[in-house]
Amino acid sequence: MTDSEAGRWAAEALLALIRAPSPPSREHPAVDEAERIARSLGFDVRRMPVEGCADNLVIGETGDRPELLLNAHLDTIAPSWDPEPPRLENGRVHGLGSVDDKGQAVAFLLALHLAGAPPGVAVGLTVDEEDEGRGSLQMAEALRPPRVIVGEGTDLRIAEQECGHVEARVRFTGTPVHGSYAEPPGNPIHDLSRFVASLDADPLAPPEMIAAVVREMHGGGAMNVSPEDAWLEMHGRVAPGGDAAAFARALEARVAAMGGRIELGEVEEPFSSSPSPIGALLSEALGGAEPMLMPAWTDAHNFVEIAGSDAVVFGPGTLFDAHRPGESIAVTDIVRAARAVADVVERVEVAV
Repeated sequence: MTDSEAGRWAAEALLALIRAPSPPSREHPAVDEAERIARSLGFDVRRMPVEGCADNLVIGETGDRPELLLNAHLDTIAPSWDPEPPRLENGRVHGLGSVDDKGQAVAFLLALHLAGAPPGVAVGLTVDEEDEGRGSLQMAEALRPPRVIVGEGTDLRIAEQECGHVEARVRFTGTPVHGSYAEPPGNPIHDLSRFVASLDADPLAPPEMIAAVVREMHGGGAMNVSPEDAWLEMHGRVAPGGDAAAFARALEARVAAMGGRIELGEVEEPFSSSPSPIGALLSEALGGAEPMLMPAWTDAHNFVEIAGSDAVVFGPGTLFDAHRPGESIAVTDIVRAARAVADVVERVEVAV
């Protein structure tokens, strides 16, 4: 298959996947479309039920435990904007999920096809990555693959390390009073603002280890009333070498000292697969590749934590283009990624 032929196939397959909606836990149309695409290439496909979601798909001749799993997720965020219609323009596929993560799924299906779908290698398409990660939890427990390439938009760089994170909701409360008072005692918006300012003025951990990011803030109602409460949602991005659990404890103590309340969500430690044998093979296939630290949580975390996999994150497109209007990916990058992964697939049993 020439690059031109591979590009035409990849663009058509990706456009078809984007047209199939797939918010977390409601990915059924995209799962059906991905199965159709895989079967059109002659691959065996088996479904793996995931409670509360659509099915995972395991594609290829694998037996019970593939030696190498190529993982991408089929769900997308549920956007707050109206997604633009999918289209191919100037060599780029536009549409929700083109980078995150349907372009990765197409690249891996193309890679398996280019490599001749050898036994022991599978494409694992998961669901619910953008919400609770239930798809990769199920797949990691069921397959326990020793080697995994997880597809995300890394701009064709290789991430052998991934940040952990701490999720939290912080709330301050007060007593509603007449809004003519400039700063009545216990104004929760003022209290919440002081808390946010404290994260910069007095960080809870060295900035090279932890980045505290506020994602959402709420408070207030009627214009002439001091509010009863105010709250925010935040996360701490924890780099390798940082301690997510220690950051969570320090965050709890800070909020309590300032008179607020905190509800902790997920607390996930960072991981490192470096030096990774599968990462080394992938770098060779690319003729050398710049390493990167994956700043976001990915399904790789579950494969490392549950299955002890040698897992790296790699793929076309960039995170900067994901989770926003105007998401798009270059078809040539999908083909380049697929050829590099196909090279790894053909060599993995001998070289690792």
